[in-house]
Amino acid sequence: MRKLIIYTLISLLALSLSFNLFQFSNTEITCKNIDSRWKADMLYKMGHKKLDGDHDGIPCENLPYNHDR
Repeated sequence: MRKLIIYTLISLLALSLSFNLFQFSNTEITCKNIDSRWKADMLYKMGHKKLDGDHDGIPCENLPYNHDR
């Protein structure tokens, strides 16, 4: 029983650490790091709502919309 509790606590600690690292990496995505609007659209749909500064539903409006890349 004691091993089960220890393994559960270690698992929760590892899960918490991975969530914190994931959130830290998400804060670095800005319009300056993206080179086309289709990438911004995909990231916006994946939950990066801060890419839309004026809250009109169009992220990174100043970027070109290239399908080539």
